[in-house]
Amino acid sequence: GGGPPGSLIRISPDALDGGPSPLSSHGLGVAEALAIARMLYGTRAVAELAIIGIAIDRSSTHAVGLSPAVAAAVGRAADLAADLAKAMAVEAALAEDRAADAAILRDSASRA
Repeated sequence: GGGPPGSLIRISPDALDGGPSPLSSHGLGVAEALAIARMLYGTRAVAELAIIGIAIDRSSTHAVGLSPAVAAAVGRAADLAADLAKAMAVEAALAEDRAADAAILRDSASRA
């Protein structure tokens, strides 16, 4: 359901919930790894997570390697991931600046 082969897909971590559970830790998938991160570090650990996927062709025959459409999309997926990481870093820096400004204002107000 991700579109034609080679389409980029942005998946929410919550969209991965509800799948079958592995029988051992050796069968952990992305959803299980995120659930463990939430348990160990809280929901903030995955709150800003962006998962980028590439739609595949569900061929009736097994093939080794990437289809041409998927191979062509890998660079675009990497670029999108890098752009999202940069945007998240900028947002985090702005949030830190706002928190620092608020602390300065509180400190100034307490001295007055």
